Amino acid sequence: MKKSNVLKGTLIVLIVSLLAIIGLNFLYKYDNKYTYKSIRASNGILTIDEDTFSKNKLVFLIDDWEFYNHKIFKPKDFREKHIKPEYIFIGQYPDFSMRKEKQSPYGNATYRMRIKNEGKDKVLSLELPEIFCSSEVWINGEIVSKLGDIGTERYRPKIKNTVVSFVAKKDTEIIINVSNFSHYYSGLYYPPALGKTKDVSNMIFYRLVFYSVICFTTIAIAIFSLAVWVLSKQSKLYLYFGCMCIFFAIHVSYPFIHLMGLPLVNFTYAVEDSSYFIAVLCIICINGNISKIERNKVYRFLILPLGITMCIISIVIPVILLPYDIYFVNIYGKLIDIYKYVVFIYILMSSIVSIYKKTYFEQLSSYILVSANIVFGVSILFDVVTSNRFEPIFTGWQTEYCGFLIVILFSIMMINRNRIIIKENEKLTQNLEHEVEVRTNELTTLLNERKKFLADVAHDLKAPVSAIQAFIDLIKVGNIHVDEETRTYLYAINQKSNEVQNRVRSLQEFTLQDKKIGLSEKICLNDFIKEVYENNLPDTQACGVNFEVYILDKKIYAKVNKERLARAFENLIYNALSFTSFDGKIILSVNKEDGFAIIKISDNGKGIPAENIPKIFDRFFTERDNSTSKGQGLGLYIVKSIIREHDGEIFVDSELGKGTVFTIKLSLCFL
Repeated sequence: MKKSNVLKGTLIVLIVSLLAIIGLNFLYKYDNKYTYKSIRASNGILTIDEDTFSKNKLVFLIDDWEFYNHKIFKPKDFREKHIKPEYIFIGQYPDFSMRKEKQSPYGNATYRMRIKNEGKDKVLSLELPEIFCSSEVWINGEIVSKLGDIGTERYRPKIKNTVVSFVAKKDTEIIINVSNFSHYYSGLYYPPALGKTKDVSNMIFYRLVFYSVICFTTIAIAIFSLAVWVLSKQSKLYLYFGCMCIFFAIHVSYPFIHLMGLPLVNFTYAVEDSSYFIAVLCIICINGNISKIERNKVYRFLILPLGITMCIISIVIPVILLPYDIYFVNIYGKLIDIYKYVVFIYILMSSIVSIYKKTYFEQLSSYILVSANIVFGVSILFDVVTSNRFEPIFTGWQTEYCGFLIVILFSIMMINRNRIIIKENEKLTQNLEHEVEVRTNELTTLLNERKKFLADVAHDLKAPVSAIQAFIDLIKVGNIHVDEETRTYLYAINQKSNEVQNRVRSLQEFTLQDKKIGLSEKICLNDFIKEVYENNLPDTQACGVNFEVYILDKKIYAKVNKERLARAFENLIYNALSFTSFDGKIILSVNKEDGFAIIKISDNGKGIPAENIPKIFDRFFTERDNSTSKGQGLGLYIVKSIIREHDGEIFVDSELGKGTVFTIKLSLCFL
């Protein structure tokens, strides 16, 4: 099994590596300012004619700029004296040190390019990507753009992508003065684009569309992943993935930031850098979670702290140290390169190790991890190999393509994870439903057997208990002479006999109350209520309680089990009698309301305490004094069960010391 996994993993590594190299090579060849087929400047002069912008929509000003390091020259300086230039191509040097150890990376510089137009005058636009970190742009002796303040003494940085338009006559002079004392890049680092206004605008539009797609797509994926994590709280993987997407989206949002021209240059670049390294940290955490090495000492005490440290460094150095100490420029660049290689080696090794996992999901996740890490590694490789020779025209950088591809690969992994979890949950649910059904049948059978046993016991006990009571009554009626001690014993036997009869009666109630409702019939509720009144009137009169009934003149009908429903009303009336004093009142009434019969049994007894009202329908709950009680707390429970059998509802309203009202709501039917 392990050998098969290694072979699959190796094949995936090879295929993904090949596809990534082919894709990035295609990007390098067809969306690269440095490989774009157009005319180039020579010795600081770009020669154009009528066909220049017909054959090639855009011209990128890369080669042979006049460069004056650590000096600022204005247009008049070039007219008044001869200044010997140095020629460079844009992107050749990252800063003003020119890769010389003893030369400062900070300072001022001047770039100069002349355009010779051999055709008619034409309106052209010049796109100037972010210039590090303050600049003045002169065209034909006039300032057309100014960002921040240049100069050693009054330096103030400001970054913005700028587009300027001008009329290209026979001779056009472009001078760009630059100062940098705060950023790790200096000067004109990205080649300007020259072309007709429409073509330059289209280039910017396509670029913004590209970044909009990857930025907002990633944000949408992040929101979904974080929502799943918040709702489930089951897996940190969703948190890591959501955070990775969020910070990657922040990292690739810089084109929109640079359009605004914010003055907080150091902070802006710190956010751009730190968001990238936090996204990388999330990738490290995803690797650790899936490859199950989160508890590994190397992971906990080396790789994870290194990732966190790099996130902190990416904020501290650009914001605090770079503006005050030039030596951190080179240190910061080397730290970034070393960190990228360490992370790549680590996550590649950890993902290859995870190929040995046995479950399908773990294998697929490991394959995706290997693929994502290969893509990450190839992007680093291309970034190094094509350094100073690649800048995208219409889309994005290699690392941005690869970062978005990693987001997509991880999204596929998360979708597969969710699919497997859902499938497993469905399987568990089916098994659980089957198990519940089996256990329910077993429990139902057991309860039915117990109920039958209790019913038989109640039936068998009823005869001897009745016989005992009969003999006691016979002794009382027959005036049999007994002494006082024997009479006391007979009284005690009589009390216990009554108690046993009550218990047997309660046992019968308990075994009967869960029976099905049985056959229902359509009855006239007016006649039924009147019958209930007449059957219970003798009992109320014997207790000295006034019993009144109020019935509608118009007949109403309901489909009920007459015997069961009568039993419910008898229990309610018996309950009212128990708590209504001599000369009290019980009222039985029926009304019609919205297709329902509303039947009320009210009394003016002692009422029910508010804290007991929610419990009165519970089985075995009683308010009677235990020492004198003849009930076992089943009466109201049985009443509610019977009403629910009829799809009805029962409510209680009571006020302590003033009485209680039970309201029953039953559906009516029509003839």
